[in-house]
Amino acid sequence: MSGQSRSHGPSIVGPFILIGLGMVLLLQQMKLVQWSLWEIVFRFWPLIIIAVGADILIARRSFLGALASLAVILGLLAGGLFLMGNAPARETRLETDELSYALGDAASGQIDLSMDAGKMEIGSLPEDSGNVVAGRIRQAPTEEVTSSHNFSGSKVYVAVKSNWPRSTIFYTGDGYTWDLDFSRRIPLVFDLSLGAGEIVADLSQLQVTSVEARIGAGSLVLKLPAGSDIDVNVSIGAGSAEVYLPDGAGVKVQCTTGVGNCQLPNGSGFWGQSYTSPNYSEEEYQIRIEISVGVGEAEILS
Repeated sequence: MSGQSRSHGPSIVGPFILIGLGMVLLLQQMKLVQWSLWEIVFRFWPLIIIAVGADILIARRSFLGALASLAVILGLLAGGLFLMGNAPARETRLETDELSYALGDAASGQIDLSMDAGKMEIGSLPEDSGNVVAGRIRQAPTEEVTSSHNFSGSKVYVAVKSNWPRSTIFYTGDGYTWDLDFSRRIPLVFDLSLGAGEIVADLSQLQVTSVEARIGAGSLVLKLPAGSDIDVNVSIGAGSAEVYLPDGAGVKVQCTTGVGNCQLPNGSGFWGQSYTSPNYSEEEYQIRIEISVGVGEAEILS
C-alpha cells in the first residue's frame, strides 16, 4: 500500500498576533492613533479564537490556505478597528461617591482593592489625618462598588471591590476612577487587583511592608517608599510595569516576561533577569521584587 505525504501550510496565529501588536505600538508612537493597546487587546480577544479556528480549518491545509486565512483575519481586524473608530461616543453618567474610614487606634493595616476596569490612583493623606483612607470613586450606573472597614485587634482592614453585570462583555473603564489616599501613620499591606486599565500607586510617603498587584491587561506605575523592608509581587497578563525605587535601599529583583523585555537598575534587560544590588545585605533596609509579565515590558527604575 503506497502512502502519500500531505503538505501542511505554515501556522500563522503566533506571527499574526506579534505583527498586530507591533503595528498598533508603531502607530501609537507615530501619534497616528489614540487607542490604547490594552483597550484593543481587551476588546478583540475573541479574534484570537477566530484566528486559531481559521488556522486549523484553512491555513494548515496548504500555503494558499494560509494566505486565505490571513486575508480573512486581517479583514476582520480591519473591520473591527473601523467600527471601533467610528462608533458614536457613548455618554455614560458616572456616579461619584465619597469614601472615608477612620484610623482609630490601629497600629497596622491591610488594604484590599479589586477593580474590574478603569484607573486606580493611590496616594497619601496629610500626616495629621484621622482616617485610614479617604477619596472618591467614580463608577457607572450599572457598576456595583462595595466597601468594608473593620478592626481585628490592633489591625484595621479596608476592602473595596467593584462588580460589573455579567451581561457586560466589553468595556474599557473610560472615566471610571478610584482616587484614594491612605494614612501615613501606620504600616500598610496593599493587595491590588485590576481586570483592565491602569494603576498609579504613589506610595513614596507611606509606610509599606508589602505590595501585591495583579493586572489582566493594562499598566502599573508604582513608587516605593524608603525606610522599611518591602516585598513586591507584580503579575501582568498583557501590559507594562514601572517600579520606582527609593534611594539607599538594598534591592533584589526577579523579572520574567513571555514576550517582551525587563529593564533592570544595572541597565541589563532581556526576557528573564535577576538582579541584586551591591552590598544588598548591608543596607539599612531591603526591597525584594518579583515581576511577571506575559506580553509587555517591565522597568525597575532608581
